[in-house]
Amino acid sequence: MIGAAHQEIILAQQQLARVLPWRRRKIQELQNRIWRSEFFLSLLRELLVSGRAAKGLIEEGENG
Repeated sequence: MIGAAHQEIILAQQQLARVLPWRRRKIQELQNRIWRSEFFLSLLRELLVSGRAAKGLIEEGENG
């Protein structure tokens, strides 16, 4: 999933670099694709951090 999100960002950025400046809807669509993929990656990072914190608390409880 992470690789797919990174690939989506790369593809959308490449297309954005080539889109004609007056194609506002296409520009907005590509910007939204990039934003969604970046948001997804940040959400995964937050979940990973939360999971590690929860695991640490559980391990402390087992050892304490």
